[in-house]
Parts: sequence; structure tokens; C-alpha cells
Amino acid sequence: MSNNIPTLDPRTLSAINYYVGTPDGQFLKGCGAATMAKKAYVTVNSLMRQQSNPDSHLDSPEYLRFIEGKKQTPDLISVEGINGILEMVRLMYVFAKSRDQKELQTLRAGRKSEVEVTGDEAQVITCFQSTTKDSLENLVNLGYTQKKDLAICKFHLHPSAVILDMESLGNAYGKPEEREVLILPSNCQIVTYVGEDPTVLGKDNLPAKRYDVHVYGPDQSHYFDSLSTDEEFLRGIVFDFKNLVAERIFYEALNTNIGGEFPEMPSCHYRWKQALNELIRLELRK
Repeated sequence: MSNNIPTLDPRTLSAINYYVGTPDGQFLKGCGAATMAKKAYVTVNSLMRQQSNPDSHLDSPEYLRFIEGKKQTPDLISVEGINGILEMVRLMYVFAKSRDQKELQTLRAGRKSEVEVTGDEAQVITCFQSTTKDSLENLVNLGYTQKKDLAICKFHLHPSAVILDMESLGNAYGKPEEREVLILPSNCQIVTYVGEDPTVLGKDNLPAKRYDVHVYGPDQSHYFDSLSTDEEFLRGIVFDFKNLVAERIFYEALNTNIGGEFPEMPSCHYRWKQALNELIRLELRK
């Protein structure tokens, strides 16, 4: 199998560019949405990363993005928006699985709370992870290290990993200067803590934590051992009108309250996100 780009149909390209923040204005319209949210990745990653403690918001992705002043896209919290997320993830996953991947090394400047040290045990990646082939020096110069509890991860992407090397898409990709390699859901990773790096300081002026991360494909994970295989049951939770309204109000408040008090999470939040992630898992397993 060659490493040439397989046929990149317009719908898949639209999904990729919509996720990374360079939308062509067509993707959500194809899902029946009346409006076009500007970008997807902040909200999609928030929805796909579950907090470890359902009774506390402090380690939730919504809270971490809120305190950094990152805006969400509440338009995605709708029937059309959720259907769009399901299709977007599926299209990107199928395309990435069709690629003949080479071994790559990339970097990511993230938050320590997003890294779980696993030693010799595999930890499943359940959301998208944006990494780059760029240098650490450039990440610092471009401001990507301005995060509290900064973690610098060096990724070793093995050939079995399901990834999208955006640079290989050429002019079809809207931000080639970022040299982005996107790690898709379903992969497994083995994380090792390397130590502090006093030469790289985060937004809190503390030295970055350094990690080595080996990434392998889903065959070595239990990602598709779904907690529930009852798709109708999961859809009943995810597309419940009251749940969608409560979640959309919460995501709108995340934007309007930036700089102020973190809004109260709806009572359905943890269960709703769990059901959504199970639905995504079922979609990819197909």
C-alpha cells in the first residue's frame, strides 16, 4: 500500500477543515443546521473528554478551557450539531484508517491534567489530540506554552496509530504552517514522566513537566468494548430535548461568564456526556 493520499472526498475535507477551525461553510449545512459555528475543536474536545469526578468540575475540560478564556460553540449542542459531530468523527476516522502511516515524532504543549502516567499499561485516547512536527522553540515563540500546569509531551507515533498528518494533505489543508498531526480517538498510549524542564515555563511561571508518549492503534486497546451496545437507549439520552436545552444553556454561560464565576453544570451533564461518548464509540466501531 503506497503512502499516497487516498481519495479525499469533499465531505471528508469539509469535516477536517471544520474541526481544525478553517470551515468552508458547508459541513453543518449538510447536517441540516441553519447556522454555521465557526470552529469545532474546542467544543468537540470538551465533549469527548470526561471529568474523573462527577461531583467536581475542577478537572472538567469545560472548566480548564473556561479559566483560560477559550470560547465554546453552543451551536453544536443541538440535534443537527450532535449529528454533525458523529458524522465528522466517523469521516475523519475512516479516512485516517485508510492511510498507510509512517512512524513519526511530534510534540504537544498541553495541561498536566490531560496527561495520565501509565508506565507499562496502555491508556486509551478518547478524544482528539493535536500535535505538531514543529520544534519546541517555535511552540514557545508562538505562545502555545502559555498554559497553567504546562505539560510538554513528545509523541512517538507508531505505524498502527490512527492519525492524520495534515501536512501531507498539501493545499487541501487550511493551516499548513502548523505542521499538525492529529491523533484520533481509539488509539492507546503509554505515558512515561521524564521530569521538569526549567528552560520552558508555563503561564503560571512554573517549569513544564516533560513526558514521553508511545501511541499505538486501537487493536491494542479496549476502546470498542462499549459499556452499552444499546444505540437506541444512548440516543434517547443524547437527543433528549431537556438534556440538549440544559447543556446548550450551560455552554452559552461558559462564554458569557468568562472572567467571572464558573456556571453551574446541569444535573444531566456527566451522564449525558458519557452517553454521547458511548454513541461516538459505537459509530466508530461500525
